Amino acid sequence: MQEQMEVSLKEMLDFREKKVRLVENLRNEFADCILVSLGLNIPGPGKNNEEIFSVFMGAEKSLNKLLTEKKYKINKETIISEKAGNIAVFSLKTKAAEEVKAGLIDLEEGSGIGRLYDIDVYRPDGFQVSRSDIGKEERKCLICGKSAKVCGRSREHSVEELVKRTKEIISESLLCI
Repeated sequence: MQEQMEVSLKEMLDFREKKVRLVENLRNEFADCILVSLGLNIPGPGKNNEEIFSVFMGAEKSLNKLLTEKKYKINKETIISEKAGNIAVFSLKTKAAEEVKAGLIDLEEGSGIGRLYDIDVYRPDGFQVSRSDIGKEERKCLICGKSAKVCGRSREHSVEELVKRTKEIISESLLCI
């Protein structure tokens, strides 16, 4: 897998701030709609390269296809791609945030590469729909299968282990393309 350029803490924080602003701007523009954001969970200081961007665009295509199949009207989609990562935010003309979240969890869990997808759903009031809101289990750790939150908080696995496993998942997915 191609090496990623390392991203500074400031670049990561700036990228997160761009996501927050993008979500706020779309929420203001489409007040009665829900928002769906798509990113990738990429551990370590390298957040983007050709392979990661390819995985992201594959995820965006799959998400777009699923939303279309479910007959959700997409008001607007905005994509940001830079050294610190990739994000796509969709505004959907529906208020069924919990229903949308349930369908998107299947996308995250439906394939090996889906485990790297980070899909968030925001209600029209701006609050995020969590997995527990719809009775779903927390995300699983990429390495051991336990709760990803528990492993992350306890630093159960090193960054190197997580980066290695992520590269394996990406390499496996690129073989299938």
